[in-house]
Amino acid sequence: MKILLPLAIGVFTVFSFFSCTTGSGIKFPCETKTVYRNLSEEYFAIAETYKSQNNYSKAIEYYTLALKNKELHDSAYYQIALCQVYNKNWAVARKSFRKLLRRDSENSTLKMSLAYIEAMCGNLKKAEKMYDHICAERPDDSEPLVNYINVLIADEKYTDAQEKLTFMEEKFPDEEHIDALKKKIQELTEDKSDDKEESDKDGKTSADKKSSAEGESTEELFGLNEPEEKEEEPATEKAESKKAENKEPETQTPQK
Repeated sequence: MKILLPLAIGVFTVFSFFSCTTGSGIKFPCETKTVYRNLSEEYFAIAETYKSQNNYSKAIEYYTLALKNKELHDSAYYQIALCQVYNKNWAVARKSFRKLLRRDSENSTLKMSLAYIEAMCGNLKKAEKMYDHICAERPDDSEPLVNYINVLIADEKYTDAQEKLTFMEEKFPDEEHIDALKKKIQELTEDKSDDKEESDKDGKTSADKKSSAEGESTEELFGLNEPEEKEEEPATEKAESKKAENKEPETQTPQK
């Protein structure tokens, strides 16, 4: 979406005033709407600037002001959700992305964001199921597969991770993360002797895990059938941060 620069917004506002007022200075509804729209656009532009400076809390403040504009609402809400991720406000970000996904249930980018959040919260097995689902939906995209492998490594399922990596080498030979992933797996497995135990700490085979993920609907897997969460859940965020602090997979952060 093209955002007008403040100077351009000012010029457009002057033009709108001229076209919507009379010589007597009486203001008509079209003038008020134009001012309101331009102000929201300026809020959005300010928020974008703050986000580019990694000042996510300030960006959220101005994106929130821009929400009042119907034309900007969805874009602003998505950016707020992203900023919550960058601020590691996992519970709030999860709530926001679920709300967006309920409105667009086939959007794999939103699903990627939710899988990333679960991984960062230390919910590795849930994240694995999510990434497995997304990889099936995006078979020609290596990004979800890279994240999937990282989560498997974080969960110490090195044999499964190696299997996925071998598949990625065959299908995406130019993927830039292959060498780093290969090195990581080698370093972590060189002192291990029981590959079966490493790959299946939960006692399930790869086929079992895949079947269990396939048995869940999109609504179940991504929490879309759960009740709406409260706006803020500080206790949950604190607990999830503590759970994840010692084992954060190196998944790729959702794009800005």
